[in-house]
Amino acid sequence: MNSTGHAFVTVFVLAAIAAVSVGGYGLGTGRLPLAAAAYTVATLLLAAVAREANRAAAAPAAARPRPGRPLARLRACLQARRATRTPCGCDRYWTSAGTAHDDWCLMHDGSETS
Repeated sequence: MNSTGHAFVTVFVLAAIAAVSVGGYGLGTGRLPLAAAAYTVATLLLAAVAREANRAAAAPAAARPRPGRPLARLRACLQARRATRTPCGCDRYWTSAGTAHDDWCLMHDGSETS
């Protein structure tokens, strides 16, 4: 919901509170037509609030701002690390420029195939 929607909801809710107050006054003084009119106005205002809330919820996803993702950078780093990791989990042997496994690696014997 944008700032205009928030302003509409605020005005409608305050007007509905005032209408309910006038309706209560009408009931207290015995003016039933005034109370009925005030409660009708309050009902219409609350229906307008519900419509505004539904309109904001039904907005297309492209129109809504995307929430910030503070962990997005960390997730991207972890995904890149997983993509460059060897299947066995060891670092490739530095003297072979990454084509062979370390001597202690379980995949050392089949390093040409993996």
